[in-house]
Amino acid sequence: MAGDDAKDATQDFFADVIEGGLLERFSPERGSFRGYLKGAIRLFLLERHEKSSALKRGGARTSVPLDDRWIETAAVGRDGTPEDAFERQWARSVMDSALSDLRDELRRGGKERHWTIFERYELSAPSGASPTYADLAREVGVKTTDVTNYLNHCRARLRALCLGRVRDYIADESDAAAELMRLFELLRS
Repeated sequence: MAGDDAKDATQDFFADVIEGGLLERFSPERGSFRGYLKGAIRLFLLERHEKSSALKRGGARTSVPLDDRWIETAAVGRDGTPEDAFERQWARSVMDSALSDLRDELRRGGKERHWTIFERYELSAPSGASPTYADLAREVGVKTTDVTNYLNHCRARLRALCLGRVRDYIADESDAAAELMRLFELLRS
């Protein structure tokens, strides 16, 4: 799906969610909210494709059936299946939100150095090119052991913030740890 088509489809889906009462029909007893949304997205994309393929005003077109693989490929492009695309986007949005909250929390608490070190070590450097703890300590003006402590604190808080968000998407608390692990796996892939 091209960029503008994908944006239009996203807007149309959320309009359907709001206007169509999709959220009111969710039942936690039948599964996770994320699973429910994945099914809703798949159905929405299928219906969207069927509508766009329909004959218009008696035109002389013939209908050519398309298999599900074509629909999934058109719907998500390079991300694989619609479920894969949804899962990755979900993981990114959870992490982005948790990182934003972590940054705000640290700044409100007067721990700007914590965020600076965490951002430089975990977020800013290309994969495998993170600065050393000693380099960060010199750069920020703290001891190397402080860098270790700051990073440990930030990682623990980020994990807790992500876990809090994951709990919003599950029906049973016993699924929380597995969902958090899945979140981190998706972010690594």
